[in-house]
Amino acid sequence: MLLGEIKLMALRLMFADTDITYDITQMGDYYSNNNTREKLIRMNDSINRAISLYYQRVGSLRGVHVINLEASGTGYSNRVNIPAQISNVDNVLKVRITPLYSYPISNADFEFDGTTLVLTNLLSTITERQKNSITIEAFVEYKKSFVASTDSDVGLDLDTLHIPTDVQLAIPNYIKGELYEEDEPQMALYAKNEYLNFLTLVKKPQIIKQQRVVKPNWNK
Repeated sequence: MLLGEIKLMALRLMFADTDITYDITQMGDYYSNNNTREKLIRMNDSINRAISLYYQRVGSLRGVHVINLEASGTGYSNRVNIPAQISNVDNVLKVRITPLYSYPISNADFEFDGTTLVLTNLLSTITERQKNSITIEAFVEYKKSFVASTDSDVGLDLDTLHIPTDVQLAIPNYIKGELYEEDEPQMALYAKNEYLNFLTLVKKPQIIKQQRVVKPNWNK
């Protein structure tokens, strides 16, 4: 979801008793409106606090991605530029190789320096046939990312921060909880508790760091 979409959802929660509709293409108008300007300006901090609470509950976010080998001369290299394929990666936990037509699935030896992933048991250059006969998956841990003051409401998609969609949909409750604390303390407490209760139901990631390595036969 776009940053602005989350903010407009929060406005709808705060002005639920009105028939006002919000359109993200008119964000400039809402920043000029005395009823919504201050609230919108304060929302980035509330969103970041909501994300921080999520990290405290769940820890660093993790995921799995199919990675593509990069062309090198007439073949493909065993070196992969991870930021070019996966955003905000902090660490690679495991690399799994799945042959197209045969087993076993293998955990592959690798080195990762924060940018380049080197598949140390993969031939330094492999043919297109070899490349097409395997699927390579990287199990990664993402950097903890937050909304910056320079991020645009229509330019930042929280999907790029790897914040799960269900968490994004819950954040407007926390925003309302913070922004309504002075004017409607009971309503604010209820909204904030909705978000906090939601976090207790979020499952922590199950992907664990690679321990045992089975070296695949790259010559097949």
